[in-house]
Amino acid sequence: MALQPGGLEGVAWLVAALMAGLVVLHLRLAWPFLRGSAPSPVRAALAAPSSWPAAEVVLCLRGADPALPDLVRSLATQSYAGPWRLQVVVDSSTDGAWLVVERALAHRGPQASWQEARLTALADPQGAASRKCASLLQAFAALDPSTLVVALVDGDAAIGTNWLSELVAACLQPGVGAVSGNRWYAPATGSGVGQVRAIWNAGALLLMGWMQVPWAGSLALRRELLTTTGWLSQLRTSLCEDTPLLNHLHQAGWRYGLLPQLLSCDCEDLRWHDLPALERWISRQLLLVRLHHPAWPWLAAHAVATSTLSLVAVLLLGLGQLPGLWAMAPAPKGALLAALLTTDLLWAGLLWSLGRALGQPAPRQLLALPLWVALTQLIYGLPP
Repeated sequence: MALQPGGLEGVAWLVAALMAGLVVLHLRLAWPFLRGSAPSPVRAALAAPSSWPAAEVVLCLRGADPALPDLVRSLATQSYAGPWRLQVVVDSSTDGAWLVVERALAHRGPQASWQEARLTALADPQGAASRKCASLLQAFAALDPSTLVVALVDGDAAIGTNWLSELVAACLQPGVGAVSGNRWYAPATGSGVGQVRAIWNAGALLLMGWMQVPWAGSLALRRELLTTTGWLSQLRTSLCEDTPLLNHLHQAGWRYGLLPQLLSCDCEDLRWHDLPALERWISRQLLLVRLHHPAWPWLAAHAVATSTLSLVAVLLLGLGQLPGLWAMAPAPKGALLAALLTTDLLWAGLLWSLGRALGQPAPRQLLALPLWVALTQLIYGLPP
């Protein structure tokens, strides 16, 4: 029995139109990055403050990432003109990161640009808080009285010598209470699972810029936020430190700024056995937004639309190929094919052009990208 073509062809036109709308949305979100200015209240050209305030960098570690020695070396050579201190909080003194940091600090010695570096072990997990939040609470309680700006950095971050200077200068802009960079993935050999992470992260970068989601892997905030908002109290029961920050910034009358020049590039390749861990990591990122960010309904709608529209388009095209079931007219078939092709070209173009505009490596093996786009959309649509 053949299906009635009218209704299904109407669905095909609707799906093609919605997919075209998503393409336009993604291009609109990418445009500020492509023209060199992120969607942010922070000016692109930052003037140096008349006097650089005392700053403190907090590095919380659990496990020794291969990039950790490079990070410590980069911190030791910061060009920051004001006084600054380094606090490193390791999950325990038996953690692998402890010996790595201890050796790195001893090696740098008096040549380092910091005034003081302290290495401590996490003493109190602080009840229901995650161990990362507990480490931050411990570090915040030990801040030097003169510190006015606090910077957070992840153990696998790649930073330049001007990293702290750019964070502090941006954070001191009028009305700005916190600023951050973000992450960028460019797998060295273009491995499939690595491409999935890169595609998902490129989309996440656009949405985080639009929804103003901070990233604690490279973040600076005014010390006032620790005493004038409820952010510290929330850390005592929170799974993460950065996603809840926006609500507290707005309640205190401050704004958040994204600094695309401080993207941290990770060129690590992933293999197929890493796919389950990647799926759990993506689900965790979505869960944290659902728990802590006011724009969660928009992100949920985007995830559902992105993951289901392409699947429905493929199913409709498949039904149209079954003999005697439904003879799809050329026009809606062409619209669906064009929508699928445009979606694949969009992500190939965004990965290449965004990477180039942001000074990051271009993606590899673009011919296989449609397969990785489809897998990314499938993972993205799974409920957190």
